[in-house]
Amino acid sequence: MIQFLDMRRVNAPFEDETIEALRRVVESGRYLHGPETEAFEHELALATGTPLAIGVSNGLDAIRLILRALILNGRLKPGDGVIVPGNTYIASVLPITEMGLRPVLVEPDERTLNLDWKLAEDAADRDPGIRAVMAVHLYGSPCWDPVIAPRLMERGLLLVEDNAQAIGATIADGRHTGALGHAAAFSFYPTKNVGALGDAGAVTTADPQLADTIRALANYGSDTRYHNIYRGYNCRLDETQAAILRIRLRSLGRISAERRARAAVMTAILRGHTHVMAPEWHSGAVWHQYVVRVPGGRRDAFRAYMLDRGIQTDIHYAVPPHLQPCYHGLAASPLHITERLAGEYVSLPIASTTLGEAVRIAHTASLFEELLPFARQHGLAIE
Repeated sequence: MIQFLDMRRVNAPFEDETIEALRRVVESGRYLHGPETEAFEHELALATGTPLAIGVSNGLDAIRLILRALILNGRLKPGDGVIVPGNTYIASVLPITEMGLRPVLVEPDERTLNLDWKLAEDAADRDPGIRAVMAVHLYGSPCWDPVIAPRLMERGLLLVEDNAQAIGATIADGRHTGALGHAAAFSFYPTKNVGALGDAGAVTTADPQLADTIRALANYGSDTRYHNIYRGYNCRLDETQAAILRIRLRSLGRISAERRARAAVMTAILRGHTHVMAPEWHSGAVWHQYVVRVPGGRRDAFRAYMLDRGIQTDIHYAVPPHLQPCYHGLAASPLHITERLAGEYVSLPIASTTLGEAVRIAHTASLFEELLPFARQHGLAIE
């Protein structure tokens, strides 16, 4: 059985270094605000090409802290609109509504599965209350348009990156995701390309004032001990996770290269197939997920077909935010593309597979198309 994700296989190369890092932290007697966090922040800033990085508790809190800091610094105010792709995970939307901001859901581009930048610009033209765009680098693929994105920022719109899935990704000019806008949120959930043994996150930015505000908010709103300038949170990165993340971050280049190699093989095998559609290739993507589309209402049959042949699959994401019970009525207009794609997505294993397994996965998926006419002709259920 090829598991969708085998965390033991993912973690095995780091076992000795991880045990040593844990011993180092325990013996240091510093478990918060210590040298491991300081070093990790410096190394993350270098890795992403940003001047400043702040370690925080998780990716959701990272977005929450960015938006709250932008409000406190007078860059946003409650009621302002924030463009966000309709097909993102709900964690991109939750902090927007929590901060009293207004999510403006925009359809994705069917080729990239990322935000359709032309539709985003159209939305900004129609709605003068829109003050920000959240670029979600979904599945590890950069969400960027070299013409429209800078143009929106020149108009005064803030660009917040949800970089939870795309650490290490780059755009055509070589810049990293996480360094494209005013601030970026990172998640180091254990299944991410750079994952903690627990939960962790970070914010990157080139804005010192924003960084100072975020750092204070994450520590109960205090700029110095017992001096609370904001009504803040407890959103700190602990020393244990920081030490572990330093180990993983050093291997980011290798991890990204291995995922790209597996994705390239799978894309080459699946390219041109219409019943199992390969994702658009992007050389700068880091392939956090390898998401194919299975149209025509055959997703369940395809997943059963793959499982029967010893390959687990998953779905990212089956229910878009505006169809969740907590967000009934969120979409101002129908999101037909978002809803159709939600019924087609299938994630194939990529995180913990070998190159040979990637070939087997893609080859097995490609045969689904060949079996369909045969199954119809003979009245067979391929699942």
